[in-house]
Amino acid sequence: MSTIHVSHRRVTAAPTPVNGDLVYESQAFKKMPGPFGAVTGSVNISKNPNLLTLKDGPQEVGKDFSCYGNPKLQSLLDGPYRVGGGYRCSNNASIRSLHGSPVEVPGSYNCANNIHLTSFVGAPKKVGLAGSKPGNFKASSCSGIRSLEGLPSDVGGSLLLDMLVGLKDISDIWRHCKSVNGKLDFTGTEIERGGLGILLIKGVLDIVSEQLGMQIIKKYLGTGPQGVMRCREELVKANLHQFASM
Repeated sequence: MSTIHVSHRRVTAAPTPVNGDLVYESQAFKKMPGPFGAVTGSVNISKNPNLLTLKDGPQEVGKDFSCYGNPKLQSLLDGPYRVGGGYRCSNNASIRSLHGSPVEVPGSYNCANNIHLTSFVGAPKKVGLAGSKPGNFKASSCSGIRSLEGLPSDVGGSLLLDMLVGLKDISDIWRHCKSVNGKLDFTGTEIERGGLGILLIKGVLDIVSEQLGMQIIKKYLGTGPQGVMRCREELVKANLHQFASM
């Protein structure tokens, strides 16, 4: 298999399949010089300072898809609806929605440092369940996030919600996310309401947080409904009522 490095001379009138990898990185174009058909390998459409749209890019990607570090990219719409590996759309300063992401991502999904996101609406429903190793959902430093709406229902690895400085209420986390087979990372995220509902999420192995309320909840991971009641009692006794909301 080969790697195609896209340049302005590779414009085609009909969808062109790619047997191998497709690399379109650090170019000056505003849109893809496609259209491209299915790509059997990985696709890298990253660090393009003028890229505005994913239109004319591949709709199916056999391995990983990356479109990070594009400061003017306004939308994930017209991106691939199917990937065989991970999906990275981090560090896109103009992205305001995750609409356009695949419904399922077998590997890790990384939307970190997208500062204008206010929720996860449009994110995949399932992440990291079908890859060669469990994949994570990484949303670190999305400072505009105010709501957990749209959070994946099932994550094969860890759920990384660290440095979400605008997120204060996670009382509904268990309504959005049903299973996580790894850790929940809230480092640098100052929760003011909620947390007890984490005990209703299947598979959580660890909680990473500086907050005492979250550390108490961590003690009851895997204890079931009875653990929820005991944890609530301990939180109330410690005058940490705000973490007992769910």
